[in-house]
Amino acid sequence: MKKKRIMKTPKHDMAVAARFKEFRVKNISKNSIEAGLQIGIPQSRISRIESGEQPVTMPIIKVLTKKFGLNSDWLLHNLGKPTDAAKKASSLEKSMQLQDKVDSLITQVKILDVNQTKLWNIVEQQAKLIEDLRNKLK
Repeated sequence: MKKKRIMKTPKHDMAVAARFKEFRVKNISKNSIEAGLQIGIPQSRISRIESGEQPVTMPIIKVLTKKFGLNSDWLLHNLGKPTDAAKKASSLEKSMQLQDKVDSLITQVKILDVNQTKLWNIVEQQAKLIEDLRNKLK
């Protein structure tokens, strides 16, 4: 029978895991099942994050920041307080907001590109119709 290898989690990740649990218990729910429902992740994932088996991902941080007022600088770097009463945007939060704007702009550019292609097709069709009409008039 093979022995299962257990990867040790770096101390830094364990500190983040401990802060995640502290934030969950104080600001979301003492019950990890209820917290999972509110965050939108399974209870098993919360357990793995809090035990250091999995990192806290950006989408989870984003939900915690927007929905529960998490100070992401506190979670990741132990800077400031768990929640920012003034709701000042941390550098991570600003980065997330910029990423949302970039995603929106990318979508808009894709839509414009499709519309531009459609317009050029219409222009080409009209040019062909004009040419056909000119040929008929000759």
